[in-house]
Amino acid sequence: MTDLPGAGPAEGEVDLGASGPAAIDTVEPPRQARSRRSYHRLLEAAAELLADRSFDDITVDEIAERAGYTKGAFYARFDSKAALLRHLVARLTDGAMDAWDDFLEPAGWSGASPEEVAEAFVRRLWAVYMRSGHVMRAVDREIRLGGDPTVRATMARLNERVAAGFVALMETRRAELPRAVRSDLDGACRYWLMALAAVLRAACFDPDTGLGGATNGVADRTIRLMVPYLTRE
Repeated sequence: MTDLPGAGPAEGEVDLGASGPAAIDTVEPPRQARSRRSYHRLLEAAAELLADRSFDDITVDEIAERAGYTKGAFYARFDSKAALLRHLVARLTDGAMDAWDDFLEPAGWSGASPEEVAEAFVRRLWAVYMRSGHVMRAVDREIRLGGDPTVRATMARLNERVAAGFVALMETRRAELPRAVRSDLDGACRYWLMALAAVLRAACFDPDTGLGGATNGVADRTIRLMVPYLTRE
């Protein structure tokens, strides 16, 4: 998840990863076992290379070599490097929706205060950035350059799923929230999510912040900065 695109979110839409048009194409992996093995290995190789370099700087030859396949094998699985990014994003988000649904399920937060919920959300989102930041940087750039609409749509669906789940969870704690937040709970939560993603994105992706490589310190500072907005009068 990440607040990424240069064009901001559409009205009423939270930008945790990207805003964009409605879903266009679906991304399907190959069905044969042998094809799936090479397909997944090529995706893994691209992700490994992204840990140190930008997507633009990585070539198809390098991805194929890292994966242990030929360039021809690459093009048997993907039409282009951009197509590989679509599949990489699909793999990244495939299990993320269910994982966020489980995390935000109100039944799992019995007895937790709004402050505890918001703090846990910050820590989880930062952990996602730290775990998948190298891929998300490539997605960030693709979206900011007005790239593949399927990538934008995939991230937009994930963003909205997480935003809706967070709003629903905070709704169960409405009575404990500040009056200003209660008066427009949906808007307040979505604004908070957008601002949170912007802060974490800058810390993860922008070297000028001086926070590159930081871990718990970023989450702690972000919690002190942002959680009171939702939880205190």
